[in-house]
Amino acid sequence: MVAFSLLAALASVLSLSVAAPAAELVARDSSACVTGDAVHIIVARASTELPGEGIIGQVVTMIKSQLPGSTSEAVSYPATLYPYLSSEAAGVSAMTSLVQSYVARCGEGSRLILAGYSQGAQVVGDTLCGSSGLFGGFSVPSGFGSSTSSPWSFSGLSKRDLDSFNTSTDDALAKRQLSSSISGNIVAAIQMGDPSFVPGQSFDAGTSRMRGLFPRSSSGVQCLQGFADRLRSYCDTGDEFCASGFSLAVHLSYVQRYGAEAAAFAVSRARA
Repeated sequence: MVAFSLLAALASVLSLSVAAPAAELVARDSSACVTGDAVHIIVARASTELPGEGIIGQVVTMIKSQLPGSTSEAVSYPATLYPYLSSEAAGVSAMTSLVQSYVARCGEGSRLILAGYSQGAQVVGDTLCGSSGLFGGFSVPSGFGSSTSSPWSFSGLSKRDLDSFNTSTDDALAKRQLSSSISGNIVAAIQMGDPSFVPGQSFDAGTSRMRGLFPRSSSGVQCLQGFADRLRSYCDTGDEFCASGFSLAVHLSYVQRYGAEAAAFAVSRARA
């Protein structure tokens, strides 16, 4: 409960610190199928940011400027810290649907980039590889999910839904990840400040050697290794969320510190 209490306490601060620029509130063009080196970018904002692409939208803009004709769209999900579990689950469902619908509309040659900040970064990881350690490793208090369990609730998720988040078996993991046929359309993925961060992975970037608040399960990490050449997960020492530290300032610094590098990585993968 300590982790969730911390998340709730920081909600008002984080909302003021990383509120999405007004320009990001405008829906991006997602109807056209891109061609050539262009890509379609699906973006999940950080917790408590206003609807839109959020702070990581600045990285998306850098990518689009280097890959003319590229398009982007924001994942529509609650992005709440309170409750967190149901919000993140909704984000995974929404991002998965956007990926599937784009590939269905634009064909096997579809080229997609996924990007997410904070809770949005966890959404990216869970979209690629199923539920993170938050659901499989966190001990849910008795009564969670019931109408009498205020203030914590799962906003309509059934017990069956909750049970399916258990990642202790390969079967449960498989139910929550993109099919191999569609995952091949992901040319790059960027995570910044992922609460399910696990250090020591080949796709990690930044200075952190500590696990996040909700570290991803071993099976989930193994799955992400399959995307290692296409994935970058940024986390620095001291980050309250991805490194279980004490600095909110570090958590909010990734676009300024690594934005250009992340964009260059995504562009290089798109051109590979």
